[in-house]
Amino acid sequence: MKINLKKMFTALFAGSLLFGAITACNMNANTGSGGATTDVIVKVEPFEVSDNPVQMAKNMKIGWNLGNAFDANGVINASNTSDWAYNEGLKLEYNWLPHKQATSRNLIKAVRAAGFNTIRIPVSWHNHMSRTSTDYTIDSAWMNRVKTVVDWSLEEGMCVIINIHHDNLTEAEIALNPGFCLSTDEDIQNKSIAFIENVWSQISETFKDYDNKLVFELLNEPRCVGTAMEWGFWDNEEGNNAGKEKVYCPIITKYEQAALNVIRGTGGNNATRYVMAPGYAASPAYLSDYSLPVEPAVTSSNGKSRILLAVHAYTPGDFCLEGNKSDYSANKSYIESSITSEFNNLKTNYVSKGIGVVMGEASASDKNNLDSRVKWADYYFAKAAAAGIPVILWDNEQAVSMGAEAGGENHGYFNRVTCVQTWPSMIEAMMKTIYDAEDISTKGDSGSDTPGDTLAYTINYTGINGEAAFTAESNWDTVYVKFSEVVEGMQFVIKTNVLKEDHGSWKEYYCTYVPVTTAENTINLSDKLNYIKAENSGIDVGTIATVGIQNTKDSANTFKVVKSTVKKTDSSVVDIIPSGDGWNATVAK
Repeated sequence: MKINLKKMFTALFAGSLLFGAITACNMNANTGSGGATTDVIVKVEPFEVSDNPVQMAKNMKIGWNLGNAFDANGVINASNTSDWAYNEGLKLEYNWLPHKQATSRNLIKAVRAAGFNTIRIPVSWHNHMSRTSTDYTIDSAWMNRVKTVVDWSLEEGMCVIINIHHDNLTEAEIALNPGFCLSTDEDIQNKSIAFIENVWSQISETFKDYDNKLVFELLNEPRCVGTAMEWGFWDNEEGNNAGKEKVYCPIITKYEQAALNVIRGTGGNNATRYVMAPGYAASPAYLSDYSLPVEPAVTSSNGKSRILLAVHAYTPGDFCLEGNKSDYSANKSYIESSITSEFNNLKTNYVSKGIGVVMGEASASDKNNLDSRVKWADYYFAKAAAAGIPVILWDNEQAVSMGAEAGGENHGYFNRVTCVQTWPSMIEAMMKTIYDAEDISTKGDSGSDTPGDTLAYTINYTGINGEAAFTAESNWDTVYVKFSEVVEGMQFVIKTNVLKEDHGSWKEYYCTYVPVTTAENTINLSDKLNYIKAENSGIDVGTIATVGIQNTKDSANTFKVVKSTVKKTDSSVVDIIPSGDGWNATVAK
């Protein structure tokens, strides 16, 4: 994904990774107070490896990216001399995520249950090693954490892809940091190759005994980072860049060949493991000047190439990313012709010639245009399937319902705390292009309202509301929230005020998100706050905020009424009077 467009979170956090991992998905609606959900569920058979690269790609069917987790990165440069990234270790797993949630096994299970047959785990390595070491030794804790999530995914029967992701640096950055850089400078090329070889040597040794359900992706979107030609070779105010793909594409092949040689040379199952290789920026636009690396003589893969072409296509870009096109129907001809042309070219030039192709990233960003995005998903994934190309959906846990502004980088298909699908209708459209109708269903529990509740107040507001003083010693006990109308993506949230991320007057430490259903949602405040306190001895756990609904806009851009009540342990109801609006709304006893 385009890192310069991602919403990057750079605040540092004091909480433990273990706490985040344990609490993940603990408030899923199916294990909470009851009520129906609409998550799409698909019957999926375990992934099968094929000796044929085209069939191998087809067997991936449809995939999902664990984006913005293991790929968070950081560098030291002339204007930023902070060493924060190299000191954060495992905390970087959730540094870019809005919910600051470490990956949980329940999340992997939820992704698998939705029908995704493949998971791509983007990993950045350069900021998990010493900046001064020449052997580029990866921190063992980081490698083991990646291995844990790989193991979970394989145990769920999925094909798993790991890569070198955001280790592509500028020429200025690589002078002070480990990584690789696409450059014509020979010294920079040598340093880049040394980094790539050392990283792949360590990855290969760690996973050499894993079977071929694990796939290695050599690089991610290799490009001239920080230059006027980072995302394409066209003339602009900063220079004449047309035709320079002929210079830089061969350098990519050179880097990838070095990686492939190392992987094959480690033996074991790496001798026959499938690898994915991208061209410039993984863009289909510059493939004519790009050549895949070739299998080295040391391989024992019976003379068969195990190389797959990796491409990314958020097509068309002005609908799927930044741009003013958000209405599918108004731009139907343009959108569909763009998608059709993309997949026709890939099928003609690669798939039909026996080269497997994997669409490693694709998505249409949330611009408050769900109906249009469902139509896009239906057409895009159908064209991909017809071309024999699996699509691996990009997910960075950004969505309007999670607090993001409508725009070009909102690809949050799963809430990583609740493990609930943000847009089930989009996932359903994708799955219908891959699976038979009888394999697709929706998940739901029949629930009933929590008895004996008296509604304390009714409010209508924007954004997140509400703050109530609550300590572990108080007799406040349970919060019930009932919704008069449900809009897809609504969430019920609680937060504590322990310092973790600075939001001005509010210091956010811990969040629990509960998907909204037609039944009442319940959170036991005492249990939650005591758990936080027990897991963080020495930290002054203060008040807790009971926050109602996040982004409850419907298609008409209006807000729905929310009804809530807060009870004490003696079952008495305490009135809470809302004041303010938007993110600044507060309530007081």
